[in-house]
Amino acid sequence: MLTMMKPLLLFCGILFSSWRPTTSYDPPAKNDNILHQVTQVTQADLQVDPSSPHLPKHVGGQEGEKEELGENIIWEENLTLNDQKGNFWSTRGEHGEMRNKRQTTSNKQERIKRKEVENTNKQEKTKQKKTQRNVNTDTKRVTNERRLKEKNKEEKKKRTRMQQRKKLKKTLQEEMKRNNRIRRIMANKGRTRPNIVFILADDLGYNDVPWHNPDIKAPELLRLARQGVVLENHYVLPLCGPSRAALMTGIYPFRYGKQASSTPLSPTGLNTSFTLLPQRLRQLGYNTHLVGKWHLGYCSWAYTPTERGFDSFYGYYLGSQTYFTRYKKLGPKKGSPFWRDQNQVLDDHNPYRGPHQDPIDSSLKHQHRLKEATKKREEEREWERQPWLTPEHNQQGGYDFRFNHKPVLNTSELYSNELYAARAEELIKSQASRGTGNPLFLMLSLQAVHGPVQVPLKYKRRHRAIKNLHRRTFHGMVSALDEVVSRVVKQLKKSRLYDNTIIVFTTDNGGNIRSGGNNFPLRGSKGGVFEGGTRGVAFIHSPLLPRTGYKYTGMMHVVDWYNTLLHAAHGTPSTGDENRTPLQDDEPQEEDLPTWAKFSSFMGHMGVVNSTMGGEEEDESGKNDSVDLWSAILDNRESPRSSFVYNVRKRPLRGAIRRKNWKLVVGDGGRYDGWVPPSDVAGGVSTRCCSSWHARTPAHNVMLYNLKDDPLETTNVASLRPDVAANLQAQLRSYAFQSRHPHSPQDDPRGHPNLHGGFFSPGWCQPIV
Repeated sequence: MLTMMKPLLLFCGILFSSWRPTTSYDPPAKNDNILHQVTQVTQADLQVDPSSPHLPKHVGGQEGEKEELGENIIWEENLTLNDQKGNFWSTRGEHGEMRNKRQTTSNKQERIKRKEVENTNKQEKTKQKKTQRNVNTDTKRVTNERRLKEKNKEEKKKRTRMQQRKKLKKTLQEEMKRNNRIRRIMANKGRTRPNIVFILADDLGYNDVPWHNPDIKAPELLRLARQGVVLENHYVLPLCGPSRAALMTGIYPFRYGKQASSTPLSPTGLNTSFTLLPQRLRQLGYNTHLVGKWHLGYCSWAYTPTERGFDSFYGYYLGSQTYFTRYKKLGPKKGSPFWRDQNQVLDDHNPYRGPHQDPIDSSLKHQHRLKEATKKREEEREWERQPWLTPEHNQQGGYDFRFNHKPVLNTSELYSNELYAARAEELIKSQASRGTGNPLFLMLSLQAVHGPVQVPLKYKRRHRAIKNLHRRTFHGMVSALDEVVSRVVKQLKKSRLYDNTIIVFTTDNGGNIRSGGNNFPLRGSKGGVFEGGTRGVAFIHSPLLPRTGYKYTGMMHVVDWYNTLLHAAHGTPSTGDENRTPLQDDEPQEEDLPTWAKFSSFMGHMGVVNSTMGGEEEDESGKNDSVDLWSAILDNRESPRSSFVYNVRKRPLRGAIRRKNWKLVVGDGGRYDGWVPPSDVAGGVSTRCCSSWHARTPAHNVMLYNLKDDPLETTNVASLRPDVAANLQAQLRSYAFQSRHPHSPQDDPRGHPNLHGGFFSPGWCQPIV
């Protein structure tokens, strides 16, 4: 930079050296030091020294020559001065260059410092901004959180208010409905009787309904149960036939010998001297119809439904059949090598055959024991003289499907639920077409979900997530059952009969773990007296109920439906005098009772026996076993029933009894015992998957359970409470001596379907009066 400026500075020096000021001299500016020094040349400095060696030789002489000489001198002086000035500028330029370098370095350092300061300031500002931003963010976050909390609080208050309003609205609606129901009840009291639809499922277990098991897809049953009254402590008999007999008669089946099962060719039925529930309702003006299963005897026409109080019958007589063909295959006879007991608790044992005998039986008179044993051996010899049904004969069977007395044909490949639903809809339409005449009693006794495990594919596909194939099919059967119930309810509403109808839903016994059913977590299976085989699911649904949506925990037995429904139908409950059966000839009378029985009866009258149980023993002599629970259910009051008999057999004593929270089981309690999860159920009687649940308890075993503290029957407390066990055992023996021997005669070949056109038909036996 300095090198480029040097010629410019030299030119300026020469220019200023030739300049003559004509006026007063003004000092240069402070920044013009160099030019000021150059112009400090006086006139004396410009005078010519003649002795100067620099003058030209020809100087001096003429005036012209002098002027010329003077000009030359001046010029030479200028050159000398310029040289001196050049040296000066050269020296000053070097110093200036150094100074400029220093200045440049200093400027650079200053700039660096300024940049550092600026960077520091920027960083500080950035930090301040960041801090301020964080502060603003925190403030904003806190503000937002506070606003959000306030908003949530307001929304919560709003939701609470809305819920309160909805709850109040729902309460008001329920109160209005309740008042309307009460008005209907009061308006109908003594004038219009309600329609009754009694839906009886077959082998539906405790864990097979949606209000106990959410995996069950039965929305209509769940809706009806939630909008009705669920009977949480409703009990049935261990088998199909005994439960139906108890329902129809209102009497314990052991009193008239129907506490056990019977074969299709056994000439037996329900005593014709009994006045059954449909007969009582018919006397009150009801139109009575049965759709589905009968299973109370058919060998005589006097046993059939149309002769026992039903105006019409559409279904089958026996206990089971296939769902698509209505065909029943005959099995081997009892006692044959191919026969297998289906109910170990209730079958007929010879007490003198095995090593285990009831110790109390030793107190019977010796002559009475010999008489009974001799009679038993004679029956067995007569039985052995009859031909066996071989495995080839097992393939034989017949059809069992009728409309009233006439066999129904051309129903193959149709699922039975479809037929029963269509028939029920037809009956409801017919009832509606008659106007406000006689009320309707429709007993829809469905085949579902009894074995065999069969269902259309469309129902099975709804439960693909279930791995157990038998259980998957069973779930489909429950869904098909639910569809039948839905069709019936829809038809009631469509026919405008729903508002004056009582719908009862129940099962005849617990689930059969060998046919897809399940009772978990309850103990046991169908055929046993544990809770899994006897605690039957049930509910009542009706617009006439003053209160709904709750579980009734009072004790109820299937025999109680007799008087309960009569009360609901504005009838008079039965006292049982017309249905009370006399003691059998072979039963011991009062004087023949052993000493322990007389002592128990005496202590009962003295109030000693019942002191342990708390409460008074019911005197059931001359009374119907059915208890009227209609008012207790409507008002959700304590049940008037405090005890019942699960089932009982004598010689040796076997069965179970319940007294309040105490339950006594004598015997093994059932062939299939235990707490069977849904994944372990089987798909048929021949399946051996359930062998691990086969009970082998001694026949004289005594088990006592407190169902309030131990509803799953896991802990036997008989040794801890021997007083309670003894009391209940004495009561069970008392019932045993009131019982009759199971009426299950040997198969009669006259009833074979081959002799009746391939159908199981009546007309080949004499009825029991």
